[in-house]
Amino acid sequence: MRNLKFAKLFTVILIGGLTLTGCGSKTTQTSSTGTTTATPKKIIIGTGNNYKPYAFLDENNKSVGYGLDLLAEVDKRLPQYEFEIQAMDFTNVLLSLQSGKIDIAAHNYAVNAERKEKYLYATQPEKPVSDISAQNKVAVLKTSTAKSIDDLKGKKVQVTPGSQNAYVLEKYNKENADKKVNLVYSNADEVTKLKSLDSGAIDAILSSSSVIDEYNKTYGDKYKAIGESLYTGSVYYIYNKSETQLQQDVDKVLKEIIADGVENELLKKWNYK
Repeated sequence: MRNLKFAKLFTVILIGGLTLTGCGSKTTQTSSTGTTTATPKKIIIGTGNNYKPYAFLDENNKSVGYGLDLLAEVDKRLPQYEFEIQAMDFTNVLLSLQSGKIDIAAHNYAVNAERKEKYLYATQPEKPVSDISAQNKVAVLKTSTAKSIDDLKGKKVQVTPGSQNAYVLEKYNKENADKKVNLVYSNADEVTKLKSLDSGAIDAILSSSSVIDEYNKTYGDKYKAIGESLYTGSVYYIYNKSETQLQQDVDKVLKEIIADGVENELLKKWNYK
């Protein structure tokens, strides 16, 4: 098993590193016949640090989650590359990709027109479209009388700048001028966001069904999803448009990981629906 390296970032500043050591590493080696194996190309992957169960910091401040386990499996099957993971605030992931600081953005990215203009999407999803985690709904307190987003006219709905949720609700406001919600943009962490919802500082958030379930398990059974899914779709890795070979190589092993059942094992491990 090869190393998967982690470097933790907060905002855009690298403040430390952690290497997860396996049984070996990807290095230049010379065989008994004198054949030299090339040193693997380092691939920097940006992901988040506050999105359970995909990528988050555990009680020991260690980066864990379904997304990281999946990347480790991809790395293991691509000897020509060596992955280094950089965990950072969500809003910095695509900024880092755009500036060339990372090679792959991995954070449950749905497809939207603005991103497609700038970046190269994978063709193989990280997770199948049938998963309920792809169904993103409005979440409110269980004491709320709202039954759908249409009942939230003028209410405060918090979103992360640059996120798919922000994109979807901005589009909703344009298409429903008489039912606009009041978008509150914030990079607040999970705990702060839910405290704002609990206190009434905001009225709703938008999240996947599996994440809402996770909130109820972790913070008390007090949140509910309402209405129809505002968008449903698979999620993908994102690359700079020049990285076609890397995209094809990763897509190939992702298909293998799905076909041989490893992806399903990881989904079960993290209770990622």
